[in-house]
Amino acid sequence: HMTDIEISFQKAVQAFNSSDLDLAIELFKKIVSQSPDHVDVHSYLGQAHFKKGDYQDSVNCLKKALEIDPDHVQAKEILEVIQWKMESLSEATSEPADNIENLDQDTLKNSSDLSNQDLIPVSKEIEDQIDTNTSTDTDATESGQSQLIRNAQITLMARSSLKGSWTKSALATLVYFLILLGTGYISRQVSRPLLSLLLGTELGVKLEFPYSSLNSFLSGFLHSFVSAPLILGYNGIYILTAYRKKHYQLDLIFVGFSFQYYFLVLSAYWITTAFTVVGFVFLIIPGIIISFSLAMVNFIIVDDPDILPFEALKKSYQMMKGFKWKFCCLGLRFIGWSILGILTIGIGFLWISPYYSMSAAIFYENISGASRSQIPQSLKPETVTS
Repeated sequence: HMTDIEISFQKAVQAFNSSDLDLAIELFKKIVSQSPDHVDVHSYLGQAHFKKGDYQDSVNCLKKALEIDPDHVQAKEILEVIQWKMESLSEATSEPADNIENLDQDTLKNSSDLSNQDLIPVSKEIEDQIDTNTSTDTDATESGQSQLIRNAQITLMARSSLKGSWTKSALATLVYFLILLGTGYISRQVSRPLLSLLLGTELGVKLEFPYSSLNSFLSGFLHSFVSAPLILGYNGIYILTAYRKKHYQLDLIFVGFSFQYYFLVLSAYWITTAFTVVGFVFLIIPGIIISFSLAMVNFIIVDDPDILPFEALKKSYQMMKGFKWKFCCLGLRFIGWSILGILTIGIGFLWISPYYSMSAAIFYENISGASRSQIPQSLKPETVTS
């Protein structure tokens, strides 16, 4: 159940996304009076003041956010944008660009006549990032989604979220890959003698059909007892928490093995795999469509660990209506990166994998309308450490 502060925060974010900045600022200030250490509120408040051109107020709010969380990515980047604006103004004022607090508020507001093209390209990119929440997609679907972030902006947000934490995410990815590959190898070594035992016959060195297919199925089934919760832990809990709360905790990739998630994700994984395989049996295209339709299952399970497996699949199917092609296009953006990963003998995937997973998490946040301040139910604030 959401607290009153979380509900108020959602309303404030909605006002911000709707460009009702005065209302958003009013609501954010009320939340600050109740929860003065809410870092995301100070960050959003700084963004709202920034978009209004109130740079002094924006700086104060963003500095407060950084006092609470020195690694807050958005607060750092918006301060950089203001710094660039101050540097552009420094030629016309006697104040040093870095002495932002001493600049007169009217002088700051007069900086609005500086066009974006007068600023260096990097600041333009970051300003686009600030405007992301209010950007609308002209291809809004009949599902009622009024505000959609373009895929280009999703990948920009993913890079922004990972900025300063690439090493942490690469380390988590390395651990994830090693466990996944290691347990996959073990399952393949175990599956053949186990299949021989089950069939009551000695299998040859080279498996012929249908034994080869049975061996692959058994190997995949055995591996799923580790891979399903591990995938949930990495792609779901670790990445989603990193995006929402800026926490990159390595141990989060193992949360899928907890009693709360394990049997749920295992059941959902088996059912999802069954549907996808059946789709591929009846031509490739149906299998691809099914895989895209069920792509949000893990994220849904993370946000609702009490959901039933079929309900999670159903919710993902409904959520992806009208968005399967958009999600496909998001994946196509990573073809070049995947080729680069192959050329680096797989080493590049230590950075490419979290980049893609973060993009998928942001895609989920966008189409589900989930609050960015929300965290998985099993990871309440008192159990999350910075």
